[in-house]
Amino acid sequence: MNKFQREKDSIQKCAQYLEKLKTSMEDIESHIMQFKEKQRLTYEEICFEEKELSEELQNYDKKFDQWSKHSYQNKILQSKCEINKEKYDNMPKEVADFEMFLSKTGGYQGGWDDIDHQIFLKYRRQYQNDDKLLLQAVNEIPTKSYEEIKHHICWYKEFVELKEGKREAIRIWKHSKENERQGLLTNAEEDLLNNKSMIKRREKLNEKDREKRFKQLQQWKLSKENEKQAHVNVNEEEKQKIKLKEIIEERKKFELKLKVEEYKQRKQEEELILRQATEEQSKRSKVYIPQEELARIKERNEKLLAVKKEQALTKQFEQEEKERRLEKLKQNVVVNVRRDPARLYKLTEGLKHRKDQSDTSIVNSVGTHTRLLPHKAMPSWRQGLS
Repeated sequence: MNKFQREKDSIQKCAQYLEKLKTSMEDIESHIMQFKEKQRLTYEEICFEEKELSEELQNYDKKFDQWSKHSYQNKILQSKCEINKEKYDNMPKEVADFEMFLSKTGGYQGGWDDIDHQIFLKYRRQYQNDDKLLLQAVNEIPTKSYEEIKHHICWYKEFVELKEGKREAIRIWKHSKENERQGLLTNAEEDLLNNKSMIKRREKLNEKDREKRFKQLQQWKLSKENEKQAHVNVNEEEKQKIKLKEIIEERKKFELKLKVEEYKQRKQEEELILRQATEEQSKRSKVYIPQEELARIKERNEKLLAVKKEQALTKQFEQEEKERRLEKLKQNVVVNVRRDPARLYKLTEGLKHRKDQSDTSIVNSVGTHTRLLPHKAMPSWRQGLS
């Protein structure tokens, strides 16, 4: 930096001077970058060391807390094992002894924390000799004293023995349960065979009962069908009787109607004859009509009346025959017409024709020249005026 300051103070107006300044600036920049990188690496190393130290401190704090709580936990475990002795009464003796041993001595780790107990197990698997195990554990577990480790070795031996006893007791218990299960299965098979024989007997009885009930059901169905058929026949007879009665009543009405019409016609004819007779009587007073002529007139009127009656009867018979034929045709012919509501909105053929004619007339009127259009005529008295 001092060198760069001196070179800057001695200003020279040449290209070599600028190149020299440029190289010196690049050197200074590279030195600064190297210094920054070095400082960054040292800072990272310091941070890493700080992190490791903080983790070690936390681990030591945890151990101190565990040491302080160790005696208190043992007291609690002892009190618990005194309180909870009753729950081991229903267990096998070996299992109860193992569980009570764990409750009294602080669980599966003998009151030790997990780290110390794992280290102990590691060297227990490595050394079968208790003296070598004791020496190695004293060196590797600084948190425990010589007496504590020795006591823990004794505890572990008892723990292994009780655990093996528990396993053997569980194995025996399982074997007894398996024997019981086999005995129950054999008893169940015997019961099943007995039940099968009973079920077969029941099935035979049920089959007979089922056949009997089936026969009764068939008889009941047959009787019901007969009753239904008889009821249908009775209804048909009643319907035919009602229909015949209606036909007779209609015929009576028709005959009565004919009689009434005949009576009216006779009455009208009699009135007509009486009127004619009165007229003839009045004429006879003026003009004399012989008796032969009167008899002939009367005979002619009777013949005309008989012809009219015959014509009325034939006309009525033809009308009835026509209605009967129409009824037969209606019964034979079935008309199927599809409904089309849109047909109501369609144009009729006449309206279409008128519409086409109006369109052509409009086209023709538009196409004509304006000279051919009608104009108002000028009055004769205004023709000469401007």
